[in-house]
Amino acid sequence: MNTINERVKEFCNYPYDLDINIDKIAEEARKNQPGLIIVDRWVQGKYENYLTPERKIPDRPLSVPWESCITMGNAWGYVPNDIYKSSEEIISLLIDIIVKGGNLLLGFGPNGNGELNLKIYENLEEIGSWIEKNSEAIYGSTPYPPFKENNMAYVTKNNAIYIFYLNDKNFNQKIDQITIKLNTSKLYKVRILNYQSEINYKHYSNSYNIFVDNNLREFIYKNKIITFKFF
Repeated sequence: MNTINERVKEFCNYPYDLDINIDKIAEEARKNQPGLIIVDRWVQGKYENYLTPERKIPDRPLSVPWESCITMGNAWGYVPNDIYKSSEEIISLLIDIIVKGGNLLLGFGPNGNGELNLKIYENLEEIGSWIEKNSEAIYGSTPYPPFKENNMAYVTKNNAIYIFYLNDKNFNQKIDQITIKLNTSKLYKVRILNYQSEINYKHYSNSYNIFVDNNLREFIYKNKIITFKFF
């Protein structure tokens, strides 16, 4: 296998010939779906079309396509009594990936009867609901500096700037304003995705103060992670 290099040789010391003839597989697959992307993990070359960091997220945006492979629990397959991440934790991971230009591959497995843990169903329902409400900022968006700062994460699309606001542990129901920094002095209108009321805010040279009334405070407290749109 001429694609085996020093970086991956230690993972490939098997007593069998594992050459699956990926050239032929790729050729046949792309006959039916031209433009199909393939990732021959750990093997650099023409079949590593994107990078797949496992169980970690890059510190900054990458210049090549990539996705983080992260498990919902502690294992890729089914493990009795596994400990699963919360939906809020997974959404936070998704945001950290989105604002750096990547995709999330979320792993979980069924038991021997093909059944999933009830926590998996619960998480998927909550994650799906959040994505549906905030999809405008997710699909087709690209990283926007400073990408992620404290409990805010930035993307842009169609000349708008979207900022995910993660309700951190310091949030309490007495908060009366949120300061959002932007690296531009441009004057924007501001709204919050999936929030039906108008919001009050004040623009400064490179920042906006969002005034939090009772309705907005309740919305933030209930939704945990919300999305500001500057347009």
